[in-house]
Parts: sequence; C-alpha cells; structure tokens
Amino acid sequence: MSVQEENSIPMSLNLLWRSALLICVSSCCSYLISQTLEEHPQKVPFCTLLREPERYKDILITMRVRVTSFRHGTLISDPSCPKRAIGLVPKQSVVEATSVSHFYQLLQERRLSKTPIFATMTGRLSTERHDGFVKWNRVFRFESVSEVSEGDQQTNR
Repeated sequence: MSVQEENSIPMSLNLLWRSALLICVSSCCSYLISQTLEEHPQKVPFCTLLREPERYKDILITMRVRVTSFRHGTLISDPSCPKRAIGLVPKQSVVEATSVSHFYQLLQERRLSKTPIFATMTGRLSTERHDGFVKWNRVFRFESVSEVSEGDQQTNR
C-alpha cells in the first residue's frame, strides 16, 4: 500500500464524518426553526370575530361556538350575538381525520334535535368564497374540534 493510499482512507473517513455532522446539525436546526415558527391559536370570542373579521382573517384562533347543521351545510354562532352566523367547513387536510368524521356523524345524528350542540373549534376565518351547495363569502375553516357537548352553553363551559 502506498503512502497516498494510506492517507486517503483517513481523509475519506474525515470527509464522511464532516458530512454526517453537517447533516445532523442541519436537521436539528430545521427542527428547532419549525418548533419556533409553530403557531399557537389565539382565543377569540365569536362575537369579536364577527365585529373585527379583517383583524382575524387567516390567523389561527380557538373559540367556543354553537354548531348548527342543516341539510346543505353547517353554521357556527354564539347566543351572545344572536342571528349572526358563519359557515363552517373543515380544512381540506383534516377531512378524513377520525375526530372530524365523528364530529360530522354526531351532527348528522342530532340534526333534528332541539338540543344545541357546542364545540371548541380551532381554525382560520377565510374570506375566500366557498362554493358548496350554499355559497358563503366568509367561512371558518376548522383544523380541529374538541369539547363537543350538548345542552345549554352555560353548563358546558
């Protein structure tokens, strides 16, 4: 074995080690940046959202709302600001999530019930026109649903 061949083995291991270290550092930095940029939802009352829609447009928010399901769509509202509602649609990426399918199944089962359904919804107000059976100029695209309950809102808070 020549001197050059002996020196090339440690050099290639050194290069391999540096490459692995660089990959590891980049992966860790990417992970830390993504964790830092992870958005946390703001808690916003429904009536405030209605009063200031431009302020909350496309911002991740969480709110407790009354959910009403009709034959051709779903609306969210709050008894604190009566006769005002926003269309509710799931974000496309969560349509097949188990919690979302169970939520819609519950709404379907209780559609004719007089007992109100309340839920904590996290999502974003969108002013993009939603062209389903019912055409809405403003919808809440929810990304998650939790604390689903039936009955008077005062007892479910």
